[in-house]
Amino acid sequence: MYRVAAAIFLCLCMLGASTRPVMSLSTDSEQPIHIEADRAELDEERRVTVYKGSVVVVQGSMRINADRVDFFYDEERSLDKAVFLGKPARYEQLPDNSEDLVRARALRMEYYAAKNLLYLIEDAKVTQRGDTVTGDRITYDMENNKARAERIEEDDERVRVIIHPKKESDDETPEQ
Repeated sequence: MYRVAAAIFLCLCMLGASTRPVMSLSTDSEQPIHIEADRAELDEERRVTVYKGSVVVVQGSMRINADRVDFFYDEERSLDKAVFLGKPARYEQLPDNSEDLVRARALRMEYYAAKNLLYLIEDAKVTQRGDTVTGDRITYDMENNKARAERIEEDDERVRVIIHPKKESDDETPEQ
């Protein structure tokens, strides 16, 4: 579960937080951010930027696909919060020292920069190397490297975790 929990940080590098997540490709934060959408709106008074319609956000190996993306900024124009909405919104990124993408999806993803918290809300799922965590809500505290998956009380769906055994590489010979 730790491997998957550490992987659900979403787009911390892209969002410019001061802490570098352990599982992201370290060069991603040095890459330009590319955003494509059918429409973009900037409201300086409210300090919000909204992208709508088949939104694609790419930075290095990180890619987010959503129907809508809202970025909220504080008085100093630093990112305060990001909200990704989709049916579902999807995220993927290549971690350092891995050939396996981290993939996440949820109907709603919320990132809070000051607290380094990421919420995957409704139909949440995170996958890496075949290991999977699903739940109604997955919360990841990036500062303390803690994750929690949970169900909503009214919902019958329970949290599900699938962890595959680690495979030995072909060049290693098992001890006899």
